[in-house]
Amino acid sequence: MQQELTLELLRKSSGFDPRRGCEEAFVSRVIRSKAVSLVRARTCEKRNFRRHGRSLNELVSDAEYYSVERSQTCVATAAQNHTFQSSRSVEDLSQLRVDVADVVDALPEDLRKLANLLSTMSRHAAAHVLGRSRRQVGNDVRRLRRRFESAELHKYL
Repeated sequence: MQQELTLELLRKSSGFDPRRGCEEAFVSRVIRSKAVSLVRARTCEKRNFRRHGRSLNELVSDAEYYSVERSQTCVATAAQNHTFQSSRSVEDLSQLRVDVADVVDALPEDLRKLANLLSTMSRHAAAHVLGRSRRQVGNDVRRLRRRFESAELHKYL
């Protein structure tokens, strides 16, 4: 680990600018940042080894007692939930788009503009585009949520 930290410091040393801060703070920040990255990487390798103790390629018996790979016995929706994929039908997704568009169309101009921006960017970026504070945008997001809730779109959650 010490070698990796030293190597990182050597790589980053050309980026030191004495006009921006003292050398001790620069070294401390580089070392701390790399140490955190190393710990995270090693933690990811070891993450919850007990939960994932079996291979999905392991042969198991299915409901009809045939040998199949464990991955074939997984419920599709569980796999989709794990990867954040939608398990809704095409009809449900289509109806959701229509319902959302109806609510957005009925919004006052300021909220409509915000809703459209939030579909492609973060609150912070939307606040910047609109020239408003993040607090003001946060208040408007709460207003948007109330509008969507009153349109009973919570049924799609």
